Amino acid sequence: MIWKNLIDFWCNEKGRYGLTVPFLVGAERLTRRTTIKSLLNEINESDSDFIISNCGDLDEYVVGTHKPEYAYINTLKRFDSLILNDNELAKAKTIKELIEKVENKYKYLIENGLYSKDYNSGKWTAFNNEDLELIKLNELSKLK
Repeated sequence: MIWKNLIDFWCNEKGRYGLTVPFLVGAERLTRRTTIKSLLNEINESDSDFIISNCGDLDEYVVGTHKPEYAYINTLKRFDSLILNDNELAKAKTIKELIEKVENKYKYLIENGLYSKDYNSGKWTAFNNEDLELIKLNELSKLK
């Protein structure tokens, strides 16, 4: 499961807020069959807390770690290890409803191999070389 290493690197080493669900699904699909449902269930069942929030810069949901500027972690809605830092997502009553919301937003992109949103143009694309290097770097670090 590369998603955990990617989130750790992106959030804790680079200081970013998180990675989009399509990016994480696409990274996993380089080595195994993954869906939004399986990814979110794995995150939810993990031994660490992860937060889904809305990244204003990308206008997309990202999965990351808690940041000091977020609301106090115990005030946020949670399903096991998955914490919701977004009012719309927090309306989900079950993990199944949450998965359906995220699938409705991203399923089309993932089915069409569009895993990476370009920050400048706002367009979704296939992974570029920079994305693939980030994934490869984190996959190699997992082997150490």
